[in-house]
Amino acid sequence: MGLDEEGWQESVNSRGLRALFSYSPLETVPWVLVAALPVEEAFAPIVATQRDIARITILLIVLIAPLVWLGTRYLLAPLLGLHDAKRRARSDPSATAEVPVRSRDEIGDLAADFNSLIRERTQAEASLRESEHRLRMITDNTPALIGYVDSELRYRYANATYFEWFGRKPEEMLGRSMQEVLGHTVYAVREPYVREALAGTEASFELPPPASGVDRHVHTRYVPDRRADGGVAGFYILASDVTPLKKSEALLRESEKQLSLALEGSELALFDWNIRTGEIFLSEQWSVILGGEPKLTLTTLSGLEQITHPDDKPRLQRSIRDALKGLTSHYRAEHRVNTGSRGWIWIQSHGQVTARDPAGYATRMVGTNADVTERKRAEQELAESRAELERAAWYDALTGLPNRGLLLDRLEQALARNRRNRQLLALFYLDLDGFKTINDSMGHAAGDALLKQFAERLRKAVRTSDTVARLSGDEFVILLEDLREAKDADAVASTIVEAAREEFTIDSRVLRVTTCVGIAFAKDETSGAELLKRADAALYQAKRAGRDRYQIAQTDEATDASRDPPARVRP
Repeated sequence: MGLDEEGWQESVNSRGLRALFSYSPLETVPWVLVAALPVEEAFAPIVATQRDIARITILLIVLIAPLVWLGTRYLLAPLLGLHDAKRRARSDPSATAEVPVRSRDEIGDLAADFNSLIRERTQAEASLRESEHRLRMITDNTPALIGYVDSELRYRYANATYFEWFGRKPEEMLGRSMQEVLGHTVYAVREPYVREALAGTEASFELPPPASGVDRHVHTRYVPDRRADGGVAGFYILASDVTPLKKSEALLRESEKQLSLALEGSELALFDWNIRTGEIFLSEQWSVILGGEPKLTLTTLSGLEQITHPDDKPRLQRSIRDALKGLTSHYRAEHRVNTGSRGWIWIQSHGQVTARDPAGYATRMVGTNADVTERKRAEQELAESRAELERAAWYDALTGLPNRGLLLDRLEQALARNRRNRQLLALFYLDLDGFKTINDSMGHAAGDALLKQFAERLRKAVRTSDTVARLSGDEFVILLEDLREAKDADAVASTIVEAAREEFTIDSRVLRVTTCVGIAFAKDETSGAELLKRADAALYQAKRAGRDRYQIAQTDEATDASRDPPARVRP
């Protein structure tokens, strides 16, 4: 700074004193007045003030800290409650983990949301248990083998089909190894596929089930169960009886062979249609297809329509019209034509527009006609074969009655309707007294004839809406729905018992047989298996009581004590 300016600065003088120096020029003489004040003395009041502020701050902290701690604990109490509830829910999922909602602030909303999540989890667990029960019901009633094997090759799940195929109850298999269940020889054949599944690759094969005693074609799949880390925890066993499919494939191959031969033996008839003149020129093969000698044919569209089946005309005309308009690149249609001597035959007609005028209108169409009657016949036979296979899967081959599979399906549906409609439903379990003796003495053919006649009498004894099924041998089941009262079942049972007493004529021999009937009525909690079991037990009681009678299940009689029990045998 210049000497004519005032100011101050902190500095050290020649004596080593650190001070604040203030200077100002004098007006009368060219001197500068300088004043010095030691730094410590200058800042002493400020330092004292800072010390006082520090003491006050420490005092405030000491006084306020407990209040802050108590306030924080009060505010965090709901959060601590949530933490404790979460810990209880983790250690004991069945314990009640809800926390009380004390306020409607953010913490209260959080506690309410937590309680909602706990309730949803509880409902989800209940739904899961119900789903597991339903899954067991579905898999046990599925006509396929379903199981699960862990990485140590031990069964952890098996459905009821294992008992049917292997003769082993599912609960007896759990925890046992595949070698124990299948045997070393059978397991050795399947071991390569087991290794594939444990390596993470789905394996499939077709091998007969072990110790099945039945000629089956079984398609089996081992599906790996992958963990989140990519490892394999085990694999699912899914096996289905594809015997009907194999038979169907054999029939299909035979039909395709016949179709191929039919097509190879047929020849195409060419046609050329001049749309301007309306003339249609057909090659010699057309007259051969119609049953005549080879010759060229000149006709018109209306002439061909005259021999076309009336039911096929609209479809054929629509296909040709779309091709002429350019809506499709070509037409292909199958229709019937009247040949006169050969009657109606099937023709596959294929045509394409080959010329159009400048305005876009079609002027020429060429194509082919082929006799596909043999193919149509083969397709019909194949459809009939498929229908026959489907019937064989659901109906008894001897009597034509529904088999066990169809009965169980109808029974479950009937029970579901019964629970909704609250109608009376009864199940009859019956067999022929002494059938084995007749079958052994007269032969299986006579036994089969007796079963067929007995099945026909059962059909006539019930309504067309009722189900009469054959389980096996001489065992039959009748499902009666929408009964007005229990006495209706008594009346039907009496009719059946009396019908069985009538004479049977087998190979010119007159036989007299009787039947026993066990009756069970459905209840709200009844399943199909339980109902069958109770009816079977009632049948056994009827046999012990002397046969030639019907018996109502004891549990049903106990619940219907107000009704006098009907006579079991009519004189």
